[in-house]
Amino acid sequence: MKPKKETVALLSLGLGLFALVYGLITKAMLSHRYTFKAPLTSMELSVLAIIGIGFVLLIVGALLFISVRYASKNVVDIDSTRNKGKVCPYCQTRIIGDAKHCPNCGQELGQ
Repeated sequence: MKPKKETVALLSLGLGLFALVYGLITKAMLSHRYTFKAPLTSMELSVLAIIGIGFVLLIVGALLFISVRYASKNVVDIDSTRNKGKVCPYCQTRIIGDAKHCPNCGQELGQ
């Protein structure tokens, strides 16, 4: 089963927020031992990487959540339009209404 985009967005938001807060708290706790200036130690690089990854996850999750919430309201359900109208037997164009000729190829449609 494929996860919903909203679930992925919320998971990304949550993980990003957690990583960002964890990284900032860790940086604050270690600030008396580490300078976080060049040359960086492996611990400093790890903390800064966690903060960066958290920030990226937070932004991606927010953008995905916004796109799921607002962009998907304007999408037409394809299944609801599939069974409406006729189909031209020659060019497979969907014809909505009571047309007697195909607007695409001009062939006469059988009634």
